[in-house]
Amino acid sequence: MSLTFSLIDNKAKSRFDGKNIQNTKNDQLRNISETENISLNCTVPCSANNTASYSIDRKTHTLKSGTEGSVRVAKNLNTNTFCLVKIKSSYNISELFSASRREYKLAKEYSDAYMLAYQEVQSKEQGKAYLFMNEISGRTIEEFNAEGLSAIECLRIIHNLLLELSVLGQKNINHNDINDSNIIIDDNFDIYFIDFGRSTKNTMNGLIYGYDFDAICEIIIDDLNLIRYDRELETLLRTKLDTAKDASDNFNYIDINDLILEVENRIHNSKDQKIPLKKRNQTEFFSSSTSPIDDHIFLTSAKKARY
Repeated sequence: MSLTFSLIDNKAKSRFDGKNIQNTKNDQLRNISETENISLNCTVPCSANNTASYSIDRKTHTLKSGTEGSVRVAKNLNTNTFCLVKIKSSYNISELFSASRREYKLAKEYSDAYMLAYQEVQSKEQGKAYLFMNEISGRTIEEFNAEGLSAIECLRIIHNLLLELSVLGQKNINHNDINDSNIIIDDNFDIYFIDFGRSTKNTMNGLIYGYDFDAICEIIIDDLNLIRYDRELETLLRTKLDTAKDASDNFNYIDINDLILEVENRIHNSKDQKIPLKKRNQTEFFSSSTSPIDDHIFLTSAKKARY
């Protein structure tokens, strides 16, 4: 299979804001990338039997950049759809490709709809890795305003955070970098983890890494203050957190199914309960966007230090 993507600059992207790209004029589409292009042709080691070809704009607008790479908007010239690409480069080529392949593999294990393609390019002295990713509808927890939420809404977000954490356990994945800029929340309060650059595999068969649980508790209790209506639930979370640490404050693996069930019971017993709980389908988060991606929706950390 052959894929062709073109990175676009912000000025060109803004011409299509609010429009369906399929309905724009062909001459506008041809001019979307207005600077010199680079043709990249190489194999995709993490995608069997696939060969990808990319047309890269040298002066493309960068949405975010950090110590491990930058994130830009890309356009699939075959399908006229937009996506995102994380570009990582290093002079330590072996380490770069090893880490990038692991990131691609674990992100795809978490959700097959997460990653579109992976590309490696190697020159004499430097290597580059391109991770093409689908658009996610929503905003980061960092951008989310939890003020004014009702008790039932707070419980739903807590439930979905814990439920999504259990997905990592089912996949035997340690995220290792859960923070308020690496979690997407949508208008239905569904949750999705992003940026698997520091993730590792475990063999704990469904248990949750205590370090990841500690990060989720910090978001629930401190960042969003979702337990303001239910201090008993805060006690339950802190008690569970105690079991995630040993005497030396090292993190253990824990079972959080009892916590998830406790939150579900609270929701079901609430007088405000109107919408039945359900586990969302991960593919619901993704779309083949025919409109340019909003600058606030990107699959990477918004904080440079945590990229």
